[in-house]
Amino acid sequence: MDYWCASNSNSTYNIEGTIMGDNLIGIIGAGKSGVASCNLALKFGYKVILSDISKDKEINIKENPNLIVEKGKHSDSLLDCDILIISPGIPASLDIVKRASSKNIPVIGEIEFASWFTKSDILAITGSNGKSTACMMLHNILLEAGISSFLGGNIGTAFSENLLREIDSNLNNCVHVLELSSFQIETLDRFRSKIACILNISEDHLDRYKDMNSYIAAKLGIIKFSDKVVYDLNDPVLNKKLKGAVNTEKINHKSSKYKISGDSMYSDGKLMFSLSDTGFIGNHNLLNALNAATIASLYGVDDIHIINSMKKIKPLPHRLEFIRKIGSTRFYNDSKSTNIQSTIKALESFAENVVLILGGLNKGSDFSDLVPSLNPVNKIYCYGKSGKEILSQLDIGVSIKYLNNFSECVNKSIQDASGNETVLLSPGCASFDQFCNFEERGNVFREIVLRYADV
Repeated sequence: MDYWCASNSNSTYNIEGTIMGDNLIGIIGAGKSGVASCNLALKFGYKVILSDISKDKEINIKENPNLIVEKGKHSDSLLDCDILIISPGIPASLDIVKRASSKNIPVIGEIEFASWFTKSDILAITGSNGKSTACMMLHNILLEAGISSFLGGNIGTAFSENLLREIDSNLNNCVHVLELSSFQIETLDRFRSKIACILNISEDHLDRYKDMNSYIAAKLGIIKFSDKVVYDLNDPVLNKKLKGAVNTEKINHKSSKYKISGDSMYSDGKLMFSLSDTGFIGNHNLLNALNAATIASLYGVDDIHIINSMKKIKPLPHRLEFIRKIGSTRFYNDSKSTNIQSTIKALESFAENVVLILGGLNKGSDFSDLVPSLNPVNKIYCYGKSGKEILSQLDIGVSIKYLNNFSECVNKSIQDASGNETVLLSPGCASFDQFCNFEERGNVFREIVLRYADV
């Protein structure tokens, strides 16, 4: 396979595209994406400084004569690098990043860097909600069609890690399905996707962006890095912002090739599948399937593979994941819900008798926007750093209680649940006040529920 480092004589980057070279790469943040990009750079013979601000960070990486690891600081050595790669959670306002930019050191993200090392097709999906599920659906559809597909990006496996697998497997033809967050899109430069999809745009990450327009601009940034862009004509933001845009495929679930009617999806008028044929609940997952099917069809996949795949796929953990039923009470883990719109979509999946658990670290949302969607909710339990704020915004007559500790809050919601209720963890907030990530939060919820089941 032909690999390259995306450089030419007109480039502002000092990466020459050679397998061995003297270029020095600085990587800020030693999480999954930082370590993966480090391994990729070392694979091609570059010298690397891997820097993490935490003194106690456990960094799982092999010793290498071309590697310097620094912990507890971001030293001035990073300003001697030819290029800096920053993790998605690192803002451009970080002092070392601003200083590097002032010295004209290019600052990019792991997605951009990894894209330099492959000529395989890239299919990218972004949006405020549903990214992971739509990516997983598309990935499995491609596999069903016999296409070698790698699933990565914001969904958990770094693009660089999948690139190393591609290289080690010596594949001649494969596809990379990438979930992209707004943070990852911000640091793109020469990245190119064959098809990109913007699922939707709703309020999110206002703790990082100065206003909604800045967030929208970050999401729409994917357009200039894609040959074709798929988007939902029924999304008001996308409909307004992309009107007249070229190289787009507009989805309308009432009139496009793929249509949704009731709880079923159709192709050119013929039934493909109903939600009951799949492991998913909620009509929002039909929209995710419609987007995945549209991308797959544009890529040349036949409907039969889409149908067969959708009937086999199991929902991802922490995305409206059914845990179990205890007595007549059902338990769902939607820990991936980190904004209000995601919680609204979850609530739309249930008709009545919901016990809703909210809280964590608010990302700048006003929870009173949730009020119109609370009809199926009997009780609300709030926890965490933003729990009291949520309680004050939802003090509207629904039974609502606040307990700061997540585990205590979950336990109380279970103890108070009566028969024929659904206990739903759909927090609408980030997890970082009490957990490392939403996965850890969801796992704790699952463990608590299963302990009650064993009693």
